[in-house]
Amino acid sequence: MYRFDKANFRTVVAGLIEDDKVTCESVDAHPLSLVADYKLSNVKSAIEDNIDAFALEIFIGSEEKSETIVGLLQYPSLSNKVKVKILEKMQFTLPDLHLFNEAVDVGLEGVSWHDLFYQYDHVEPDWKPLLAYIYEECNISVLSDYINKNATELSNQHVDLVDGDKYDLLYMKVICNDDISDNAYASILTSIIINEKWWDERLSFSNFHRIVVNNKVCLNHESFNKVIGLFDVLTDDSEWRTFLCWFIQYKNEFLSNTDFYLRADDDAVLLEYLLSEICSSSDFSVKEKAELLLKYNTTYSDSFLDSLKLSSDVIKMMVKLSPSDSLKISLIIRLLMYKDIGRADISDMVSELDETEYRKLFSQQTATLTLSNNKEAESFMLALQESELIVEWSSRQDGKYSVICRKKSRQETGNS
Repeated sequence: MYRFDKANFRTVVAGLIEDDKVTCESVDAHPLSLVADYKLSNVKSAIEDNIDAFALEIFIGSEEKSETIVGLLQYPSLSNKVKVKILEKMQFTLPDLHLFNEAVDVGLEGVSWHDLFYQYDHVEPDWKPLLAYIYEECNISVLSDYINKNATELSNQHVDLVDGDKYDLLYMKVICNDDISDNAYASILTSIIINEKWWDERLSFSNFHRIVVNNKVCLNHESFNKVIGLFDVLTDDSEWRTFLCWFIQYKNEFLSNTDFYLRADDDAVLLEYLLSEICSSSDFSVKEKAELLLKYNTTYSDSFLDSLKLSSDVIKMMVKLSPSDSLKISLIIRLLMYKDIGRADISDMVSELDETEYRKLFSQQTATLTLSNNKEAESFMLALQESELIVEWSSRQDGKYSVICRKKSRQETGNS
């Protein structure tokens, strides 16, 4: 016959306890635990008879601890509607959900009883209960939000799961989940084993990219073929940068079989793109860049080489490593256009030529050159003349070339 409300409940309970330390404010903070601690049986019976009203008007908004909240949620007479309100309004956490059967009708389409525990962050971040939730018909949006909030804590634990039906659920709901933020995804990848044999059409390229940049998959023939089979048609340059990142992480493997990884025999456009990215990357050495450019020099055009804007160091290294004088000379002519290149640099490069006659151009004031390839010789000396590294040259009737290599100094002019 006496209906409790927030105002009279605090007064009655504080009065019945008869302890100066228990004030009305204490009852506001701990309305159910104080009734239990002081064995107020009549008040307890009144609460149970009006459990929904007590929860809505008095309990929600209190400071009760997790164990007391869990106890109230287990009252068989508490309505599902009020249970949902408690999850929405109160702060508490559980180590897992073994005390709560999933089959509670919460009256929300597409959202289960367990979904709500995770939606309102009532489960402590731990992979064991989270995996149990993943194995259920969990709400993917709820799962994603929970991982985004708790990824740092989850990253400190390890998941041994590597294959089987349960791994497939982990793969589908977490590894293939595009709604997990980049930071959270990077964090949880430290816990999860990536089994590339599981990769299929459910894996988006963006998630493959995140797996690669976080160094979670080795580069080998099997993994590379798997990826190429899944993502054969790629149009965005940023997508191929993912492969470049992969190559950098496993550079020894990549450099040992560049024909395979650059798909040199299949796609000339791709080859040029990846060579361009490699040459602009600080992760490849001058020598590595030079070796790759020389290896595929018959595949790309001169205009492609122009577009690379290579450093003079790379060109110099290409000259030193080049197998033929013709290629060396074309590279030296290219080197003449660099502002940081002087006479001594070109002299050093000329000394790399098998044709030793050219060395006279930088060791003598005038020279007579006997050269086998006239067309090549004339284009080279014209370039040297235009760069003012030689004064003038002319071809003779006997097929040799006369060259004024440099101007006489004042001292030489006076002596003559």
